[in-house]
Amino acid sequence: MSAPKPTTDPSAFGELLRENALRDPIGRILIAARKLGPNARMSSVAKDAGLSDDEFSAAAAEAEWGGLCKREKRADGIYLILTSQGLARAEVLSK
Repeated sequence: MSAPKPTTDPSAFGELLRENALRDPIGRILIAARKLGPNARMSSVAKDAGLSDDEFSAAAAEAEWGGLCKREKRADGIYLILTSQGLARAEVLSK
């Protein structure tokens, strides 16, 4: 007799990927920036994402390098703006 084959449910795999992305610092930054809107100061995003300064700096730099967000310097501070790719990814993670 052979062992039964495990069932592979594609939706379960998608849910696993989503859960991993939510634990990932970049995913947390994207969700926080989306929630706070286009006028989100970097300090507010960092606080809302619940990351240490080092984790936030590294994740923000990686997200910026990957084209998911950009930093915008204004007279009253530095803002984190999601690009269209970053917004799309944040919307998928938020579902």
